[in-house]
Amino acid sequence: MNDFNPVRVMSSVVDSFHELPQALVKARIALRLSQKALADNPGMQEQQIQRYESTDYQSASMSRLHDVVQALGVSVRIEFKYTTDARP
Repeated sequence: MNDFNPVRVMSSVVDSFHELPQALVKARIALRLSQKALADNPGMQEQQIQRYESTDYQSASMSRLHDVVQALGVSVRIEFKYTTDARP
């Protein structure tokens, strides 16, 4: 009997940094991870994941975002686009 188990590769394009929180939530759900299971990976509490998700990760540090990305097992690619004459 063949135990072939196909692997599905899923991706999501995030056009702005503000869309990252929802992409993380969607990835968690697509991976069928509960908030508790996600919290167990980086050693956080389930309540912390609940708070992050309910506030779009507003209080999460870059280090914590990195921990969540690592716990999800996803890869992130960041692309900067700018022009040399850009002014704030």
